[in-house]
Amino acid sequence: MLRSADIRNLIPTHNQLRDPKSVKFFEDFLQRGCVFRCQKKPITLVRFEDEKIYIRDGHRRLSAVFRVGADLLDVEYKIEDSTYKRYMEPHYHTGWFTPFDVRTHCRLPDFFDFKNKALQIHQEIMSMVNFPTPYSTDRLDEFVRENFDQYCEIRKVHTLKELVDNSFK
Repeated sequence: MLRSADIRNLIPTHNQLRDPKSVKFFEDFLQRGCVFRCQKKPITLVRFEDEKIYIRDGHRRLSAVFRVGADLLDVEYKIEDSTYKRYMEPHYHTGWFTPFDVRTHCRLPDFFDFKNKALQIHQEIMSMVNFPTPYSTDRLDEFVRENFDQYCEIRKVHTLKELVDNSFK
């Protein structure tokens, strides 16, 4: 279980929520005594080698949990272990097209145009491959490097509390 006192200090990977108004829906959900039992898309936290825990997925749900002062049950989230180095490298085969250093940057709340274009380039590359022939991702690597500002920005918030304060001014 994650206690509300610990939830407030989780480190977001966004500076602002994509749709702050939707947090109210999640707040109402929690106030009715419901829990987030999303097996397909649970709240996902990432623990790095220095033991800091960042929010990878579920910023709006966690914002609601924080705002109502609730705890998070074990069935509502999962924690993945990673390294900063791994997070800063693309992993196209798993759909990770947005590498960045979570210590200094945040993803934009809406980077879907970038990701769709990256997916399109990836699919074009894969359609030309005759496995097991090696293939090059140079074109995709270049696109990701040249368009960093379409999915990332300098970190401005360092806790979930700061994210909520920043999103509900």
